Amino acid sequence: MKKIILVGFLAISTMGWSQAKNEKIMELMEVMGTKQNLHNILNTMVVQYKSSYPNISSEFWKKAISEENVNDLFNRMIPLYSKYYNEKEINDLIVFYKTPTGKKMVETMPQVMNESMQIGEKWGAEIGSKIQAELDSQIVTTEEVTYSPPPPPPANPKRK
Repeated sequence: MKKIILVGFLAISTMGWSQAKNEKIMELMEVMGTKQNLHNILNTMVVQYKSSYPNISSEFWKKAISEENVNDLFNRMIPLYSKYYNEKEINDLIVFYKTPTGKKMVETMPQVMNESMQIGEKWGAEIGSKIQAELDSQIVTTEEVTYSPPPPPPANPKRK
């Protein structure tokens, strides 16, 4: 009987901790601007879809970008954050993102990421060109090589 009570207590306390952590993760995603960014992405997608499907009702599009769908994605992301961050780290991140520096990071991160991708693409093209040039300089074409046939195989001694 004591074991059953202990297991029940542990299960309830774990659920409580897990629920508190899940709520903290939701708060973290909120202060990181994840929800706003997701709404922006969904709105952009709907604008693109509307041009391809002009006869679809506005109710359909409202449902597509509903808060319910956004929360569904958030709920799917909770295990990811739980996997990489403990509750203290999540709390620390929430505190950070509420600071002026954290808010600035949320504001500027889309631009930083876009510019970083452009820099990375340019760098990748430059490195690719250098590698290709080096490969080209080391590859000998068949016109430059004189062909020598392989030596004949050794003669087999007669077996008795």
